[in-house]
Order: sequence, then C-alpha cells, then structure tokens
Amino acid sequence: MISIEEITFKKISSLLHFSMKSRNAVVGYNSLLVSKPKQIGLILIEEGTSESSIKKIIKHFPDTIVKIIPEENGPGKLMGKNGIKILGIKRSEFDKEINKHLKSLEI
Repeated sequence: MISIEEITFKKISSLLHFSMKSRNAVVGYNSLLVSKPKQIGLILIEEGTSESSIKKIIKHFPDTIVKIIPEENGPGKLMGKNGIKILGIKRSEFDKEINKHLKSLEI
C-alpha cells in the first residue's frame, strides 16, 4: 500500500520536473546566488548542507520561503539527479503548489 507521504512526494517530484522544463527552477548554490531575490519564491535545501551556505542563502533571499528537506527526499532524489542539494523555484504557480504539498507533510 502506498502511503500519503509517498503520493505527495511523487506530486512534488512531478511539479519539480515541470518547473525544470519550463525554466522556472534554478539548480545549485552558485546559480541561485546570482538570481535576483524577487524572482525566487521557494528554495529547497537538502538536510546536511553546510550551515554557512544556508545562512548565506537566507541572508540573500530574506523574503523567500526556505525549506530544509530530509536527505532521503532531498531535491536531488525528487528530481532523480544525484548531487542536487539546493534548488530554487521562481515565483510562479509551481512554488505555491510545491509549498502547499510540503506544508501538508509538515516540512
């Protein structure tokens, strides 16, 4: 039997894939930091990312929602691409929908 969490993570994964295809996603620490703060609506960071990187991101994006995702369901796993630890979603319907699903998981 598939749990509600698994279904929700599959929905998030699908939304992340669509956001990548539509160029509404920014992958990686350096790419994210060169983005304008007002363009990014949601940032997903894998648990275990260095504290200094997290602090720098939070400082650069003070009005953006930042979510720390458990390593087993981190951005890389959700995207099916190992190595992605930081992912920014541009302000769009994608960031609202993804955030809604993360809230339902209490993340």
